[in-house]
Formats: sequence, structure tokens, C-alpha cells
Amino acid sequence: MDYLSGVPVEALESASQENRDRAMTALLELTLKELFAFGHMQSDPNFANYRYDPESGRIILLDFGAARPIPAETVAGYRALITGILAGDREAMDAASVALGVYAADTADVHKNAVLDLILHGMSGMDSAGWFDFGRKELRRELAETGMRLAEDQAFLHVPPVETLYVQRKLAGMFLLASRLRARINLPALFEPWLD
Repeated sequence: MDYLSGVPVEALESASQENRDRAMTALLELTLKELFAFGHMQSDPNFANYRYDPESGRIILLDFGAARPIPAETVAGYRALITGILAGDREAMDAASVALGVYAADTADVHKNAVLDLILHGMSGMDSAGWFDFGRKELRRELAETGMRLAEDQAFLHVPPVETLYVQRKLAGMFLLASRLRARINLPALFEPWLD
């Protein structure tokens, strides 16, 4: 094992907006590379697995024990889902959600619409130029409350495939870290290279 100097990634909370944005952009770029380029993802988003080197500005990733392959069909499903989200295309989002196993094709429309509404509401933090303000605490609270209501709905008992769950866990962890760091990220610019 190599020793790499650094501080807990949460130490960035007191850094400048520029440094917080730069570090979080690097983490999100890594997540997208894991999904779309490497086909392997370190799927444990525990903040303790990330360190920050203030001198170099590098992010240090620890603990590869949770690294796992991501099947090509899961990668394709997330590509289609992100494309649909950015276009505001509910039909494309629905098809991608079914392909990913987020819900089944025969899931009641009320539950499908609740999931799609939740996703689109999550993107409401993005301004017209594509900048997403992760520091909006009310959005994080609203998403958590809506997600809990959906999870507690006994009429919507569906467990996605494990591959989808692992990617969802990583994406949710990145969202929470970006929220904690109050990062501002241009999401369409970040996603665009991976959607062709």
C-alpha cells in the first residue's frame, strides 16, 4: 500500500467556492468515467473513501474492495436515462427506467409518474445555463421526503437489479457530497461527452 497525504474530503466545506466546485467536478467526472468508460465502479460512496490533497488539488480514492463491473446494458440504460432527463423527455426516461429495472413495464402509472416527477424535480436545481446548485438545502429536503413517501408506499414494492442499485448508491453518494460541499456544477457540460 502507498501512503498519500491528504485531508478528509469534507474538509473542503471551508474551501473557496472555486476549490469546492473543482474538486466535486473531478469526483463527478471520475464517476462518469467509471460508468461510461471503465465499465467498473467503486460503488461505496462513503465519504471516508475520498481524501483531498490541498497542495495539488488532487482527489484521492481509497478502498477498491467495493469495485464491481457494470454490465453494458446498465451503462446503456443510464446513458438513455440521462439523455432523457436533459431533454425533459418523459417517454425516454420511462423507457430507460424500465430497461434499468427502476420499475417494471406494468408498474401503475401513478408510481411511474411519481418516480419520473422525483427525477425531474431533482433537476430543478439547474438554471437555464445548465449550472446545478447543489447547495440548495430545501431541494435536498424535498427530494428526501418525496423519496421516503414513495419507498413507504406498500403498493409500490419493487426492487431494481443489483447493478442498478449499486450505480444508484454511488450517484446518491455523489449528490450528498456535492450538497455538503455546496458545489455548483455545469451538469450538461459534464454529461455531454458521454451521451453521444
